[in-house]
Amino acid sequence: MIFGDGSIVRDYLYIDDVIDALVTAAHISPSHRHFNIGSGIGHSLNEGRRRRDPGPCRRPTIERREARDFDLPISVLDASRARAELAWQPKVPFRQGLARTLDGLRQGTP
Repeated sequence: MIFGDGSIVRDYLYIDDVIDALVTAAHISPSHRHFNIGSGIGHSLNEGRRRRDPGPCRRPTIERREARDFDLPISVLDASRARAELAWQPKVPFRQGLARTLDGLRQGTP
């Protein structure tokens, strides 16, 4: 389901990078307690649809809905504090994370 025209931009991370950031933060005592965990790079829903490798799976059904007032047009995070204090940064690029996610879905892995 896509709300609006698919042009909204988000800072997507592969789940392994999120878990790595959480585990890293849990094992140290940083001077700050709040961190943005992101790549600092935005991708639109339309870009994600264009970049996916269709592979052997069927083309997904996309349901379009009217744009929602509360959806920010762009949400990209500044993770510089996490990089500096946690020595953390994402390891999985957007395209690779998207491919891994689609492979998991094809295999029936949640």
